[in-house]
Amino acid sequence: MEYCKDPRGCPHYEYLKPYQDVYQDLVRWAFRDKENMMKQYQQEGESDCLLACLATAVQRPINEIWSPGFRADVEENKGTYGDSVDTAFELAGLRRNKDYWQVFIPMAQASSPIVRQLLNGRRALLQVPSLNIANAAHILYWDGKRIFDPSRRQVYSCMSQLVLQSVWIFKEGNGICEEGL
Repeated sequence: MEYCKDPRGCPHYEYLKPYQDVYQDLVRWAFRDKENMMKQYQQEGESDCLLACLATAVQRPINEIWSPGFRADVEENKGTYGDSVDTAFELAGLRRNKDYWQVFIPMAQASSPIVRQLLNGRRALLQVPSLNIANAAHILYWDGKRIFDPSRRQVYSCMSQLVLQSVWIFKEGNGICEEGL
């Protein structure tokens, strides 16, 4: 099927009229400018999923943000925990309660529609159980509509698969993350 940039010029316009918004989204996707697409960084090691997701969030390569020593510590410690998480965000130029805020999700609410609605349209990092390492956590990047799993092994592909443990929501210029919260 050929896609028309202007749906009114499409021979199927009358049929598609009720689905105009979906059709226009499909056309935008079909004719998207690949140069303006977001670069998605993959893990370089087994345990640097947070670094790959932060690199995707700030659109800078992992090796430009974190030193080889910091990356080696992440691998040696089998991930980022506690202060190393805060350090990773700071080195990426992101400040807690200014550029992002963290939400801890009680297990009873992990698959709640309320949590998913909170994420709708907002960029975030999502902590979930790892699919590849037993009893470990994993970080995913959420662009507001889609999941990006930086793993080079088994990956999550849709929101319904997730049991959220923690979420880092990015400020998007809407005042949602104000100083002092």
